[in-house]
Amino acid sequence: MRAVSPLQAYACLHDFVVVSAVQSHTGKIIDRSGKVLTTTSRWGRLASVTVDLDQRWFHTDGQAEKLLAVQTRYGNRLLVETRGEEHLFVISRLDPALSLDMVIEEFSLVELGDYLGRCTTAQENGRRVR
Repeated sequence: MRAVSPLQAYACLHDFVVVSAVQSHTGKIIDRSGKVLTTTSRWGRLASVTVDLDQRWFHTDGQAEKLLAVQTRYGNRLLVETRGEEHLFVISRLDPALSLDMVIEEFSLVELGDYLGRCTTAQENGRRVR
């Protein structure tokens, strides 16, 4: 198990990218999943990375079989990253002209927020039946 900093937890819990800039400590750029994308060091005080703010998050439940088809169709125009432990995957654009909305519609992908909403509704309905 790996340690997670409070900044990584905040990024994940609040669904935002964190860019820390502190002169006396290590600076970090952290994506929405809590993944540290780059850091500064004692010897390298500047960090930069390109972050696709339009990247989309999905759960693999009922969608894992679509990943290969998405990658085959769009190749190097997008990046598909899996977060295996959490059963999530992320799609980011490498081609700014590519519409992620179009990809989502073409493959009938369900974004993470919608998936979690459906799960919550199913749980609430299940509790009412008892």
